[in-house]
Amino acid sequence: MSPMLPDLPVEIIALISEFSSIAAVVALSQTNRRIHSICFRYIYRVVELEDSARAVKWSTTLATNNPYAQEVRKLKLLCHISCEHSRRRFNATFHSALSNLKNLENLHLSTPHLGILPCFSDAHFPKLRICSLPLSLYTDPFVRRHPGLISLYVLPEQYHMQISSTPPDISAAEIRLPNLRTFIGPETFAFKVVPHSSASRISVMWNTRRLLLCNLSSDIATLALSRTEILTLDNIVGIWDTSLLSAIVAGLPHLLKLGFWNVSVPNSDSQNIFVSRLDVAVANLPGLTSLSVLQSPLRAPGLLNPRDLDAEFDTVRRWGSIAPTLRSAVLPSETAWARVYARDNVWYPATKSPNIPDMLIRVAWFLRRVVSSSDSDSDLGPGYARVAEDVAGKDTLSVLRAEFERLGRMPEFAIAPSVRGMSISFPVPAA
Repeated sequence: MSPMLPDLPVEIIALISEFSSIAAVVALSQTNRRIHSICFRYIYRVVELEDSARAVKWSTTLATNNPYAQEVRKLKLLCHISCEHSRRRFNATFHSALSNLKNLENLHLSTPHLGILPCFSDAHFPKLRICSLPLSLYTDPFVRRHPGLISLYVLPEQYHMQISSTPPDISAAEIRLPNLRTFIGPETFAFKVVPHSSASRISVMWNTRRLLLCNLSSDIATLALSRTEILTLDNIVGIWDTSLLSAIVAGLPHLLKLGFWNVSVPNSDSQNIFVSRLDVAVANLPGLTSLSVLQSPLRAPGLLNPRDLDAEFDTVRRWGSIAPTLRSAVLPSETAWARVYARDNVWYPATKSPNIPDMLIRVAWFLRRVVSSSDSDSDLGPGYARVAEDVAGKDTLSVLRAEFERLGRMPEFAIAPSVRGMSISFPVPAA
């Protein structure tokens, strides 16, 4: 006779709880006291406060029940209390709850209301390793109390701080995080943290005034003081600044991954100039494997212009001939160009996000380019034909080639995903 659920070994019940949803574990814990004593730790392992009612309820529970609070490993606060009176009461309860979270390892604060941050003014979590929080008056002292952090994300709500044109004085403001591996945040905070850490992956939000007024070579040299080589650098910028690019190439020669994301109003002229200057970066970063240049806001699905792919294709092929280590490049069309065959310098326009309309545009463009290469682009090697067959299928590629040879030009066609790759159809001529 099979054992009943309440009679199962502790290890089995624990495994069931670990791989079940929170709602399922809550229901399971209500079976009896024995199962509740096993399951409750999985109910409170990850606490996500997405609305005010849930935040109040869970804060009260964690403030008054220390065993439950001891089980919390990850806390995400994604809401705020709108009523001033309710917020004061909630802050008092939440502050008490925080004092019980002795085993917290991951903290994520993404609330649009900074009134909750005073609750963290004296908070200390001995086991905290991963932290994401807004930039405020409480950020600096909070981070200093947690030298064991390995990942830090500091998000400024609105970053237009007044700055001077002199290099940053990091000696008086240093924050020592010897175990830090990843940092994301504004450059002023990066100057405090990165030189006294082991960060090798950093993302810097550059203030536009600083890019215009300061000595960027000195700024990059400050970041280069990290105890380990910086291998990944992403830059969130408001202008396409070629001087920043030059400073990075000169100061961080061991970079493996380099990215730029412009969050300002698009300016195609300055963007094109910036992309053209990346040839120097590709040539002078001998280990570079990934390069990305993106413009915000991102384009809506289905609006990709194939002409942009023509220009970017020439660019990535040129970079590939300059840098044999380069394996991927994400360019302003939001195409994730992937180097499929390194030796033959073969590039394919992949789609990073689940964007079917753009994916079909890229595949159709690639097939057109490969099939027409016999007449117009003889330097495309056999590697491109192999990739086209893998993507669309041999039959689809053969049909397109036959139609191209029959007409003497590239026909209009449509493609759609199929079991064997891509199905192809040609429009019926009007009578």
